[in-house]
Amino acid sequence: MTAPAPTRRERLAVFARFVVRSAVTVLLVLTTLVLAARIYLERGWRPERAENAVSAPWTAVEELETIEHAARLESALEVYRLEFERYPRSLQDLVDENLIGERALTWPGDGTEWFYESDGDTWTLLPPTF
Repeated sequence: MTAPAPTRRERLAVFARFVVRSAVTVLLVLTTLVLAARIYLERGWRPERAENAVSAPWTAVEELETIEHAARLESALEVYRLEFERYPRSLQDLVDENLIGERALTWPGDGTEWFYESDGDTWTLLPPTF
């Protein structure tokens, strides 16, 4: 005894599942490519990282710590701008206004200070190891 042939509705349901799964797979691949391109364009390729990842001075953990630390400082800069209608002259102004702690001004690893520069309307913030 053979199984009955699938109905048109059943065949369409199988095809729809195939299309959805394929679309999701393509979307995931494209998202990964876009994120990789964005990281490459924003940070550039640093061959020194790829040559010897174990002994490279800039590890993935340090990069994540830098991003998190910078985000806290950037948030404090924006709060300061909202309160005083300009950016602070120095990062110490953020401490003086109790927007961040004194420890936020230095790099956790070696205690060097972040590079900060502002004309009141714009600012530049770079980690000490940049």
